Amino acid sequence: MTTLAKAVAAAVTVVLATVGSLLLPVGSAVANDEDAGAFSGTWHHVHWHINAYGGGAGGSCEGSWRDDAGFCQGRAEWRTWHDSYPFNNTTFVRWASQPTRCPDVPGGRDPAVWRHEVHVYAAHVGTGQNSWLCGWVDRGWNTMIVTGGQVRGYDGYFHDIAPSSGKVADREHVQGGPLYVFLDANRERGAVIGLRGWIRY
Repeated sequence: MTTLAKAVAAAVTVVLATVGSLLLPVGSAVANDEDAGAFSGTWHHVHWHINAYGGGAGGSCEGSWRDDAGFCQGRAEWRTWHDSYPFNNTTFVRWASQPTRCPDVPGGRDPAVWRHEVHVYAAHVGTGQNSWLCGWVDRGWNTMIVTGGQVRGYDGYFHDIAPSSGKVADREHVQGGPLYVFLDANRERGAVIGLRGWIRY
């Protein structure tokens, strides 16, 4: 076979391989717990509202918000699909005064301001399950710096959540700013926890 013939055969092989990959049916890749890889992500305006009160299956909390550690379980409300995804069903919220599950604040954290690490986890079975969000809240539980997390996308793969800034002026309304935190702890055996703002995954 001549050099020209070999080059043509190699080019045809590459073209056939490329066309073959494009003809695979949508969804033929097996989704699993592996990360989907480097993914710049898109912005999502989120509003998570978790009812963790009433006791029993309805929800409950252990520990005070001022304690060094505590835990709530509850049912997050389904609002509009995109706003409440992936925390729109059974959800756990844990907090601690020291790093336990989450990356610390990039560049260091002022413990006089950022008091509690908060870990939010989608414990339900189904779309979005095992998604998690990490960050640090201030002493008044008003603002949360996002330091990490993963969302299981509609493709079945986990996508990393980009960290936010700690600029309080950008809270909730600016992409890249921290999340607004709403806390109503005056509930029977529990609390209502709300998080609003922009995340990128």
